[in-house]
Amino acid sequence: VLRGGTGLPAHRPAAAPLFPGGGRLLFADGAGLEWLYPDGRTVEFASGFSGATPEGTGLLAWKQTKYGFSYYAMNLDGSAPRPVLPAGHSKQFGAIEAQLSPDGSRLAYDVQDIHPGGQVTNEIWSADLETGQKSDLGPGSGVAWKDNTTILTDSPGQGSLLLVNVSDRSRATYLTVDDPSLVRAYERARPGAGPPAFISWDGWSTGGGPSAFAVSLAARSRPGFFSKPAEILVEKGRILAFAPNDRQQLVLTWGPRGTFLLQSGAGDNPPSWTNGAYAGTDRGARLARLRVLGDQGWDAAAFNPAGNVIALIPSDDNDTVTFAAVPSPACGPAGACLRFPPKPLFGRGTLLAWEP
Repeated sequence: VLRGGTGLPAHRPAAAPLFPGGGRLLFADGAGLEWLYPDGRTVEFASGFSGATPEGTGLLAWKQTKYGFSYYAMNLDGSAPRPVLPAGHSKQFGAIEAQLSPDGSRLAYDVQDIHPGGQVTNEIWSADLETGQKSDLGPGSGVAWKDNTTILTDSPGQGSLLLVNVSDRSRATYLTVDDPSLVRAYERARPGAGPPAFISWDGWSTGGGPSAFAVSLAARSRPGFFSKPAEILVEKGRILAFAPNDRQQLVLTWGPRGTFLLQSGAGDNPPSWTNGAYAGTDRGARLARLRVLGDQGWDAAAFNPAGNVIALIPSDDNDTVTFAAVPSPACGPAGACLRFPPKPLFGRGTLLAWEP
């Protein structure tokens, strides 16, 4: 096995596919990163890295240090690694949720500061990767690139979503929690819950036509607490609202062509997430429950490139991956719905992504 550059297959091809859905899986295996193919081939690379996410034509990878993560950009095979954001020098102050711009020229990240007494504040920063210049863009929570010069973030207090220009640091309101169209959609999804008091972004759909923008809304139950969540998809001329049950939290994972997984539960209580996973698409308001035997809730999920298979990571075992067919109608955009019993894959490490 070659590490740190163009890796070579570490195993002979298996007689039967290890997993359905094609493409290749990116794992963190404890020693570094690994690509796994359906025929059993593995390519190990980037020794010492604990995680990565595909961005553009490469990877944004990170190493764990005693003061948080150090971030690097590299090619998909681990070659040409270059540091883009070193770790800080304090456990109370560090960068989280780093993300490369679409053209790979800038890095956006959320700097979280834990103050004495437990108060947490967040500042949005950007770094020009060519010049190394860093810019403090002001308060916000979480980052998502809208284009190569504009970052989306939650406002302090999470009453609105903001667009921040990385060139001149100007700010503009993108959506507010009291937007009449959002309020009407929330009331349809949660009748009797009262007006929403919390808004957060869940990103844009990818591929297959106009993109839909997902936001999470919730009502205030008491000071500092929110309940009755609903997921709202905003597309030009149409708004879809989803609230599959009365659990306290909804988590959306986008797949290709407007498919998504919507999970419901209650914070850090794993049993509350049992049988709470639904598949849907931005083309319609119908959800389909994802039925997997032994479902005890899922920590994370990834769709295959076609959008008709989903890999699920159980909340109690990050070294096991369960593959399930995406149910109808969410599998419709893929052009072919598959049928097969859920298939497990054991002991490969932590699943990071599913790529072509």
